[in-house]
Amino acid sequence: MDRLAEWIGDSFRQDLLRLHGMANTIINNAPKTISSDREKIWELAGSLAMELEEMVEDLGATLEGLHQLAKLAPRVR
Repeated sequence: MDRLAEWIGDSFRQDLLRLHGMANTIINNAPKTISSDREKIWELAGSLAMELEEMVEDLGATLEGLHQLAKLAPRVR
């Protein structure tokens, strides 16, 4: 998770940890670690999913460009 946080930023990491805490409370009946009165778990999960989808699209476009550049390598006989 720390490596992911370095790449995508601390804000996303904090949101993901908050979502984890909310899910832990719901699924495992763990004590609340954060106040979730203002934000609903499905809203936070949906927001994070959209952010990740955008990142995946950007990475896919970058990866495609890298593959195209890699094809420029001369063929070795």
